[in-house]
Parts: sequence; C-alpha cells; structure tokens
Amino acid sequence: MKHLVLCGTYRSGTTILQKTIDRHPLCSVVHQPALPLFLGLRRLLHDGGFLASNPSDPMGISFLRDRDDHWPSELAIGRYDVAKIANELIELQQRLRAAGEEDALPVTFDELVTKRLTGSTPSQLLDSLFGILAEYRRAPAGSWVGLKEVYVEELLAPLVATDRTLRIVHIIRDPRGVLASRNYPIGASRNPDGLHPLLFVGRMWTTAAQYRRELKARFADRVLLLSFEEMVADTPKTLARVSSFLEIGDEFWSTGPSEFMTEQGGRWRGNSSHPGQSPASQTWRSVLPVEALGAIEWICRHEMTSEGYELSMSSEQALNAFLDYQEDANRLVPWTRRPGLMIDDRIKKELSGRANSVHPTDHPAHWLSRPANP
Repeated sequence: MKHLVLCGTYRSGTTILQKTIDRHPLCSVVHQPALPLFLGLRRLLHDGGFLASNPSDPMGISFLRDRDDHWPSELAIGRYDVAKIANELIELQQRLRAAGEEDALPVTFDELVTKRLTGSTPSQLLDSLFGILAEYRRAPAGSWVGLKEVYVEELLAPLVATDRTLRIVHIIRDPRGVLASRNYPIGASRNPDGLHPLLFVGRMWTTAAQYRRELKARFADRVLLLSFEEMVADTPKTLARVSSFLEIGDEFWSTGPSEFMTEQGGRWRGNSSHPGQSPASQTWRSVLPVEALGAIEWICRHEMTSEGYELSMSSEQALNAFLDYQEDANRLVPWTRRPGLMIDDRIKKELSGRANSVHPTDHPAHWLSRPANP
C-alpha cells in the first residue's frame, strides 16, 4: 500500500482534485478524514516544545521551531492520547452526518477507528490511519491510499522524511480567487456564518506557498505541485502529470464531475461559490472591492510573484489600498474576531513598514508566518 496526501488551502480546488483522483481504480483518496489527528499531533508537538505557536489558534495555525525530521518516529504518544484522537475522529464524522454533509464518512469508518487506530509515535499513528482508510475503501493491494486535508503543510516534511511510501500532491490558487470565492460568493447562503478576515486568508496563503516550495526543494521526486488555474485550463494535461507522478495509467480517468461520488455514495453536486462562471475566468476582477484587491496583493505579493501570478496594481497602489482597507468585525466569523487575524492600525503599521524591504526575512510573508510571541 502506498500513501498519498492531497493538500492546499481552502477554495483552491482540493475537493475537485480529490474527487478526480479518487475515481481512478488504483487510487482511494478520502475526503478530509484526518483533521482531528493533525490537530492532535499539533497539541502533542506543542506540549513537547516542537511548536513555536499555540495549536489552539484558529485552524490550528502553528509552526515548527526548526526542520526537525525526528519527531514522527520519536515523539511518544500515550494510550490516552490515541484514545482522545480516535474519539475526536469519530465525533467529527458524527457531527457531519447529523448536519447532512454529503462527504461525511459512514459509521463503518467509526467502527474501524475504534478497533484499529493505534501507535506509540506519530508515524505509527498515521500509518494506522492509512490502514483504516484502505480497509474502509477496500483498496486493492498495491494501490494508492490517500487523504485530502487543508492547512497541514507545516507537518508534512518530517512525515515525508519518515515514510518512504508517502507522496504529496499540493495545489495552490491565486489568493485573489481564494478571497473572492470565500468572502464574495454568489448567494449569501454560501457563507452564512460570516466572512473570514482578509489577513487570515493572506496569512494562510503565504504560509502554504512557503511550505510548498520547501517540500518541493527537499523532496523533488515525492512532491507534485499543481495550480488551480492550470487544472481548470487544461485538465487532461494536469491529470497526465498526476499519472506520471503516481506511476499509474492515465486511460482510466473519469470523464468529468458528472461521475464524481460523495463519501455517502451519491453523486457529487459541486461546491463552486460562483456557479455558472468558468473557474479560470478571474472572477475576482469583478467581485473584489478595490481596497480588498490591493490589500490581498500587498500581503501576498512576494509569494504571488514567485508562484507566477501577475499583480494588478503597482506597489504604491496596493499599499494605499491596504492602508484604506477597513474591516467590520461584526461581519466576521466569531472565532476569527481576535488580534493578529484582523487588519487594524497595528497590522497596517507593521506591514507597511516591512513589506518594502527586499530582505527575505523582512517581507510580509515571513512576518505573517511566524507568531508575534513564540
């Protein structure tokens, strides 16, 4: 059995890529089964002194203190911790099923977690989960068994270094498209709980871009980097790259989303927040207010340039838009209404001063990817 992690930031095409790869007869890629496990690892790493920030931060934002590749096989996990993570895995799926989520995993998964999740190190625990996913999906011997998660990049390099069968497929999307998809969808029902702070979106995106490059630099033959834009512009070419990377035939790919299945066994209905428009049409140009457009470009401009995304504003224009940007806390998702995630006067002062520097440790992405108080 070979292991695969498909990851990226939200609204970047991770789900449609998961559905696509999952339809191949030699691939079983499960939709987001492991978030509690990764959160549990962050807790343990924090308690062990490996993390530079608290894992209770929203979405588990945390950063390893250094490139220590030993903890996946050395960090001790007690029986209590394994039981706690198992309960959290099961509770998540129970909540999703109760909410009617079409990609909630069936009770079969819960039963396997109860019986089979085990391990005294992170590597053993993750290997156990892959075994559970293989049994749940009845994966053929020798096939790829994988999971799709978001915001797990900072934990992957040590796991890849430890598990020689593990491969990573990482997908990224223009942050302007991510912001437009999350906060400016067609239909208010798409984000009934509120907006995400623009700084939160930018912080997540720049972090993903940084770790993405590090993964590729360290494990060139075991990491495949894709972009949302290339996937929707030329799907056959993108799938040919996936086939070559996983060393599987490309004649078995499904013909399109009409064949995609949910974890509940039904037809996938899609999750686009701009239905009826081409994902490659740069919808962000027509939906992002100028201040939001400039702010996201100012925060992400270094990583956008390195990833090949063309900026729409000059540096001066983006800075002025960023300084003019105002955020209404009452419109934000409640758990994001906190210092460090919202753009306020302190953030504006910090970023407007640092972002002009050409030194890599001073540009906004570096500042955003490290906690203010380690």
